Amino acid sequence: MNNKRESRSGSQQLIKEINQVLIFNAIRERGPISRSQLAKELSLSPTTVTVIVDYFKEHGFLMEIGKGDSSGGESRSWSSLRPMRAASLRLILIRAEPPC
Repeated sequence: MNNKRESRSGSQQLIKEINQVLIFNAIRERGPISRSQLAKELSLSPTTVTVIVDYFKEHGFLMEIGKGDSSGGESRSWSSLRPMRAASLRLILIRAEPPC
């Protein structure tokens, strides 16, 4: 019973780490991008994107660089990487990636 719980928890952590890498790479490759665009392009839920982007922002890896037009709700904010901090985040994420 305990192994199932640990396995599920391990799987959830792996999914979280994969999603972090996906979001990091998308922002790095596409430049300033909104959360809604990230969710759509990566087929992730808006909540997942928001949680990860907020985490990156709180730790200084991302910055919001402006606001765009709304698609019905609040105006979109555009996220971009902080170059020096992003390099250290990349190293952290690379270590977290499972070997192929």
